[in-house]
Order: sequence, then structure tokens, then C-alpha cells
Amino acid sequence: MSAADDDRVYGDALRDRSRIVQDTAAEIRRILEEAERRVLGILDAQPTESERWRLAAVLDEVRRVLQEIGKEAGVVASVTGTQMTVEGVRLVDTGLNVVRLAPPPMIDSPLLQAMREFMTSKIEGVTVEMVDSINTRLGLVVTGALDRNTARREIAQRLAMTMRRAQTVLYNETARIYAHASKTRMEQVEAAYPGVMRKKWVRSKGRAEPRVNHRVIHGQVREIGKPFDLTTEGGQPLKMMAPHDPSAPIGETINCGCVMVMVPADDSPYAKYWKGVGSGDAEP
Repeated sequence: MSAADDDRVYGDALRDRSRIVQDTAAEIRRILEEAERRVLGILDAQPTESERWRLAAVLDEVRRVLQEIGKEAGVVASVTGTQMTVEGVRLVDTGLNVVRLAPPPMIDSPLLQAMREFMTSKIEGVTVEMVDSINTRLGLVVTGALDRNTARREIAQRLAMTMRRAQTVLYNETARIYAHASKTRMEQVEAAYPGVMRKKWVRSKGRAEPRVNHRVIHGQVREIGKPFDLTTEGGQPLKMMAPHDPSAPIGETINCGCVMVMVPADDSPYAKYWKGVGSGDAEP
């Protein structure tokens, strides 16, 4: 099966996946920018003389704002986690539709549920982690150990770091959910149609630059229940069941944009539907 055939089959689904992640990243960035505006607004509203600050009230207000913002970002992440599950399944079912096989019943795995909850809690936690850091700086202002302008600048820098961290969490956790949803769906397909379909590693084409060893195995095809064969940077053999395999070293999964797609086995009677799909020359 050629890359052109694969792109005709899966191009729209993969572009939709990228769009969802980009839209979510933009929404979380908007939420965190609002947090920055509100927290700096609290600081700017305080009296010029730091000794007149009601520190406890200021700290409580900052904590309340960040907790509120964290929950709002968590809701957005939760919705996206569900979308990534649906899209991961859709990626596989798109291939089934091409070869004219009925998708088997969908079963949501407990691990997928746990992964979605984990991402939501991590996104919420990114803002909550800021509370102690900001409160420490405000305390230093009140005691005279830090001037107001320096504190404001450092708080803005910390909030910018929080924004970048949230983006990293979102990218990695959505990719993990998507990969596991596809893997789970492929296992369900294999149980329903043994030996008919295969899985294929596809290197990143988007935000992340693919690792050399991931680029090398681009297009590698394996049976659904068999691992892909990679080589680490140190030259050691490595087996991965899928991109973002939780058993793989973290260096092989973090910021990885690779995916796997499903293709018919070469000797499958359904392979005839794949070649030239979308170009009008597939066999009837």
C-alpha cells in the first residue's frame, strides 16, 4: 500500500486530529492569558505602600482566581480527551469503511478513561502549582525583600512558563490518548476479523520533528498483535506496540507526533479496495 493511498484514506482524519489539538491549545492559552490579566490586576490594585497591603486577602484572591481558571482549563481538556478517543477510533474505522468491513461494537477501556482523567487533572494542576510561587513573591513584597515591579515581572514570567507547560501537557496527553484509542480499536478489529488487517507506523508530519529512529521505521507494517521494531539512539533494539507505548522509554514518547494506521494485509482479499481509493480506479 503506497503512502499516497494511505493519505487518501486517512488524510482528513489526521488533519481533523491536528485541528482539534490546535483549537484546544488556543482555548487554553486564552484561559491562561485571562489568568495572567486577573492576577496582575490584583497586584496592580494594591496600595503603592506595600505595608498597607492586606496580604491574607490578596493571597486568597489569587488562589481563588487560579483555582477557578484551573477548573475551566480542566473542562476544556476533558472535552478534548473525549474527542481524542473518538478520533482515535475514527482513524481505524475509516480504514474499515474503505475495505467494506462493518466496524465492531466499540468498547471504551478503563485505561482510556483513566488517561482522560489524568490529563484533566494535570491541566488543572498546572495553574494550582502557581499559587505557592506567586504567594511567596507577594509575601516578599510585603516584607520589603522584593520591590513591587520586580515581583510583577517575575509573576508574569512564571505565568508565561505555566502557559508553555500547559501546552506541553496538552500535546503529550492528547497524543497518548489518541494512540491508545487507535491501538485498542485495532485489537477489537483483529478479534472480529483475524488476520485481515495490519498496522503501519506513520512518522510525524506536524508540530513535532520526528526522531531519527521513528523516521527510519516510517511505513513499517506489522500484525496487529506484534510490536514495531526500532533501534534506540544507543543502537539497542527496541520493540513498541504503538507510538506512545506506555512501556517504552519516555525519551521515545514525549513530544512524539507519530501515529499508526491500519492497512489490509497484502494477501487479504480486501486489499483490492485500498489501491487507488478516492481516485475512481479502485476495483468494484
